[in-house]
Amino acid sequence: MEEKKFWAPLPTIGGYVSATIIPRLFAIGDVRWLPKITVSNYSVEYIEARGGVAFYFTQNFGLGIDYNYVKLDFSRNITRQYALHYRYDGPFGYLAIAF
Repeated sequence: MEEKKFWAPLPTIGGYVSATIIPRLFAIGDVRWLPKITVSNYSVEYIEARGGVAFYFTQNFGLGIDYNYVKLDFSRNITRQYALHYRYDGPFGYLAIAF
């Protein structure tokens, strides 16, 4: 069996926004998107989005909660079709440390 490997970065289109709601309370959001591309019988499409709030109870430490959404579709069509369809969405909490 012959194996070939190919590694290439895939640029995504995206953006990030952060806004102060009141002092020490921030709203954040970002999105990254890779439109569907097909190269040599391989197809991929990717989107990742997140939005949430973070509250800093001191200058350097805070707590946050986000809602995350990730979708990845990958397929290979040669003699058989291979496909991966991955989706995740849900809340995510974290401790924020800023310096």
